[in-house]
Amino acid sequence: MRLRHYLKFVLSLVLLSSSHLVQANISQTDLKLTKQVLDTIRQEKYDHAKYLIGEMHNKAAKQVGLHALYRSKGYVTHPSEIIDFIAKYPNWKNLTSIKSIMENRIFRGQYDRKSGEKWLNSYPAKTGAGKLFVAEQLFLTDKTVQGLKILRSVWRGYVLNSKTESSVLTKMGQYLDPWDHKLRADFFMNANMTSAAIRNAGYAGNTYTKFYEAREALEKKQEGALEKYNQVAASLKKDMGLKYSLLKYYRQMRDELNGLKVLESMAGKEQTVTRQHLYWTEKFFIIHMLLDRRHSKSIKQRAYKLLAGHQQSIKSVRYTDAEFKAGWVAYVHFGNYKLAKTHFDKTQKNSFSPEDRSRIYYWQAQTARKLGDMASYQSYLVKATKYKYTFYGQLAGERIGKNFIRIPAPPRADNQYLAIIKQNIHADFIQIYNYLGQKKQLKYHYYKLRAPIKNATQMVSLVEFAQSQNNSHYAMDTARKAMIKGWNLQSFAYPNVKFPQFIIYTGQVDKALSYGLIRQESLFDQYAISGSGARGFMQIMPATGEYLAKKYRTPYKLSWLHSKPELNLGLGNSYLYDLINNFGGSYVMGTAAYNAGGTWVKRWLKANGDPRIGEVAFVNWIEAIPKSETRNYVKKVIKNMQVFKSRFNNNQARTNIIGALITGEK
Repeated sequence: MRLRHYLKFVLSLVLLSSSHLVQANISQTDLKLTKQVLDTIRQEKYDHAKYLIGEMHNKAAKQVGLHALYRSKGYVTHPSEIIDFIAKYPNWKNLTSIKSIMENRIFRGQYDRKSGEKWLNSYPAKTGAGKLFVAEQLFLTDKTVQGLKILRSVWRGYVLNSKTESSVLTKMGQYLDPWDHKLRADFFMNANMTSAAIRNAGYAGNTYTKFYEAREALEKKQEGALEKYNQVAASLKKDMGLKYSLLKYYRQMRDELNGLKVLESMAGKEQTVTRQHLYWTEKFFIIHMLLDRRHSKSIKQRAYKLLAGHQQSIKSVRYTDAEFKAGWVAYVHFGNYKLAKTHFDKTQKNSFSPEDRSRIYYWQAQTARKLGDMASYQSYLVKATKYKYTFYGQLAGERIGKNFIRIPAPPRADNQYLAIIKQNIHADFIQIYNYLGQKKQLKYHYYKLRAPIKNATQMVSLVEFAQSQNNSHYAMDTARKAMIKGWNLQSFAYPNVKFPQFIIYTGQVDKALSYGLIRQESLFDQYAISGSGARGFMQIMPATGEYLAKKYRTPYKLSWLHSKPELNLGLGNSYLYDLINNFGGSYVMGTAAYNAGGTWVKRWLKANGDPRIGEVAFVNWIEAIPKSETRNYVKKVIKNMQVFKSRFNNNQARTNIIGALITGEK
């Protein structure tokens, strides 16, 4: 019996090597078998899993099953079996995870040295464990310089499990010095793995342990953090990582003036600090805080200097953001329009997305107006209006009376191409991962289906396929990418979704605003869940859902935020109404509060002025929001609202973005 199962298993490997554009419409039997295989592997019943794989007919299902088998830590087969699989499927998406497991086994000695060397000759080491094996072999053959180079590159930049880390110290620890351990601890701090950082610092000595304990205390805003900072050895006080932690501490304590001093001490040295996106998040936040109206012009000039002296690559997003914000500060806070123009012109040359282009054209127009160049003012606004599905494109259109949005009918799907999609093995993978509930696996396969598309009708075909799989996120994402190409798939990118009836516990929110917010929150995915745990259409956090259910006196279970969309929609819309009402009917502040919380909005009103009473223009109030996520969120929800107004009015309507900004549209 076992021999028969094995032969069937081997035959399944042979059958897998045929063309990937043949298999169509995976059967329910193979879908069920795929789930059974994964369950069986979890139970470590590997022979039975092989038997079930042999029973499968669909090639994608077989690959999913084999991949799960080969990456299972308990299934240690001869490398030749896995080499055969990789040879047949060199482009299989998840080969990296299989190779990672193999390299860990090789380093741990689960395969003999010759087998390990043969594997790594065929597949050069990619993981830390694989490279460590190579380093170990170099040390054994007295090639110390080459071995040390590889060892240090791994130790300073790879996450290793505790067993591998311990093995490294036992086998090769004598080659590592305190600085290696310090740089490894830096790596873990950058990854927000503070416990691992402190553990590795201990290998370098007590001085470094105290150093990273101080960094942890600062970044977590612990009591006595500054005292721990003061106890750091003088030789480490200028460390850029420590300064980053101190900067983060001052930002969390809302002490932007001390944060400014730290930033100035770091100026020109950003590349040595930490991961760039982490540093810039802190830097931009504090710079926005320094623009608080209670601060003097000299403080704002120091903040401007930090922006203008950013030293970022001209091709980076950080370059565009820094130059734009420097120009905006010069315009809004200094009234220096020539200086603002210099920065805006630099930004314009390096702005490529519709959002960035419309934003810079709008602000170039405002600068031209201030400088008395009305011809350029009109010209820049016309350029901005070409991007009518962006916040600034809509705002520019209203300035010159070009604010009509007519959404064209999309082309019809190409039925022949839709049939081709269904025959593609990636369509089978999508059906499998949907059945298994492994939504994160879908992105790659939709990308592969989208890559060869040549025209709008083919793109509509893919949208319809995604809709047939209940993958609303990918249907909309496909339509959005089509819009970037200039194809008219707007009606798919802004779908008029038919929601179930739901109870409103407060007052009725404008339907277009609600849809605009839901599009931004979840792309109309009922089962969406964010990294922070927010759930469902309106991305309600578990604690918020419980609070709202008590407030509105309605039954509640956490799982219902997904399984009962009417509850999610009822709580979310009622909450949004309350937030808007709390801020005097302001859509801008209500949506900002939905994203960041009402407490933050109140702080920003105090810091930047209240646009509802004319203390600051609404557009400047939005641009002054320190949190980049909230700043962009508000603009996207408001512009989404204008598009949905058109969708709900036979696909044609005038925008009223200025009205939405000022009071909320009544």
